Amino acid sequence: MNGISLTHESIGQRRPTTKWSHPRLETTIELYHVYAEKPAAICRTLKDAVVLKCDAFNEVICDIQPHRAGVKPIVPTLVNCREIYCVEVDPKRVELAQKKFPEAEFICGDLREVEFDSGKFDAVFDLSTIDHMTFEEAAKVVGKYHSWLKPGGTLLIVAWLTFGASTTRENDMTYESQYYFNAEDFTKLLWSMFDVTERDALFGSRSGPLLVSYTCRKVK
Repeated sequence: MNGISLTHESIGQRRPTTKWSHPRLETTIELYHVYAEKPAAICRTLKDAVVLKCDAFNEVICDIQPHRAGVKPIVPTLVNCREIYCVEVDPKRVELAQKKFPEAEFICGDLREVEFDSGKFDAVFDLSTIDHMTFEEAAKVVGKYHSWLKPGGTLLIVAWLTFGASTTRENDMTYESQYYFNAEDFTKLLWSMFDVTERDALFGSRSGPLLVSYTCRKVK
C-alpha cells in the first residue's frame, strides 16, 4: 500500500496486505444500505444472469423484527437476472420470503450441505452468512462457491474478522453462533481460490472485530 491509507481498497492483482483501512460506516442503517447496494451494483454489470444469495435475512427481517425497519430487501434490486436463488436455513423465513418475492426461488437448506451444478452462477452473494460456521467449514463452503461460479464469475462475501485468534459468541438472530475469523487467515483463504479485486472495511473497529466485504473474481 506504500503508506497510503484507503477506506475503499481496490486491490486488483495485489496479494493480501496487512494494512487495513478505517471502517467507513457508523450506523447499522448505513450498513444495511450498503448490503443492498453492493449486490445490486454487481447485477447492473451482468446480463441474463443466474445468481445466488446465501440467506433471506434482508427479505424478511422487518416482518419478524419491526424495529429493524431500515433493512432493505435485496432481491428486488437484483436486476438483469434470469434466475435468483436464495438458500436460507430458517424454514419460517423461507416461507415468508417466497410469498413476498415470488421472482426468486428460496431453498430451505444449509450451505454446508446444499449442492448446485458446477458453473451454475454468474454471481454469489454471501452477506455475513459464512461467519456463522467454523473456519474449517467456511473454507469448504468458499470452495463450493468457487465450484458453483462460472469462469469470470463474482463472489461478494462479507464476514466479521478479528486481528487476533478466531473467536465465537452466541447469536440471538440465527441458529448458528457468530464467528470472528482471523483477518489474515480469511484473506489468504479467498486469495487461494480467487482474485480479490476489492476489500472494503465496513463497520466495527480496526482493533477488531471488523466487518469486511470482499469482491472476488473466479479466474479458472
